[in-house]
Amino acid sequence: MRKLILVVAVLLLLGGCAAFQQQETGEVPVVDTINTIRAVNAASAPFNPWALPIETFLGTVTLMIGAYAAAKRKEANLLGLKYEAHKRAVEAEMRNSTPEIANALYEAIGEERKNLNIK
Repeated sequence: MRKLILVVAVLLLLGGCAAFQQQETGEVPVVDTINTIRAVNAASAPFNPWALPIETFLGTVTLMIGAYAAAKRKEANLLGLKYEAHKRAVEAEMRNSTPEIANALYEAIGEERKNLNIK
């Protein structure tokens, strides 16, 4: 029983050290947590018979999260391009309109940015 408690204490210490030393990717916070769990799993590999299946599972989860994050980045990029096209079209129309209409539109855009807390 004492050996088990000692092993758990060492794993927690190793996991804490790995989490402290690990640099965040800044991309997906869940990946940082999974990498910490992988470090603890690797440290326990000599006496943990489940280390290989756990590592396989964590690798699969990391790949799935990466694919999801890539899809979200692609979607965000597409939305940014749509916004840019819309903005350019509005600016082109404003150049051809009267100054009063252009000023009114800029004021409306400014108000909406304030409402959305966009600087």
